Amino acid sequence: MSNAIDTCVSLNQWHSAVELATRYNQPTQISSLLAKYAQHLLDENKILQAIELYRKANHFLEAARLLMDLAKEETSKRASPLRIKKLYVLAALLVEEHQVLNETFYWCNLATSRQFSYKYFTVEPDEKEQAGSEVDSADGIR
Repeated sequence: MSNAIDTCVSLNQWHSAVELATRYNQPTQISSLLAKYAQHLLDENKILQAIELYRKANHFLEAARLLMDLAKEETSKRASPLRIKKLYVLAALLVEEHQVLNETFYWCNLATSRQFSYKYFTVEPDEKEQAGSEVDSADGIR
């Protein structure tokens, strides 16, 4: 599978390479492919496509960083203040998405760890208590 992905990369078929890595559950390759693909897009000065790629891959901080760089570049070019404002707002929204994603991840992990701890630290009646309750039920006491 790795050879097929490498072939796609060498032929600049980035979308196919990412799709193969995703389909065959190769997370380490997916991450490196995204980084290479994003760098390829940046080398070709396709900044907006790289931002979109990072956003779709939930790499919100990388996308926000690129938007901030783009906003600074637009500022130095004396571009429209409205365009610059939109770039900064989009960057801030991506940072917020990152925070929401991390907060959700944190709470999911916390819930999972609590379930784990509750599972292993529940109080079960010991053998003496169980024997006593069997005796009580046999005598009709309850």
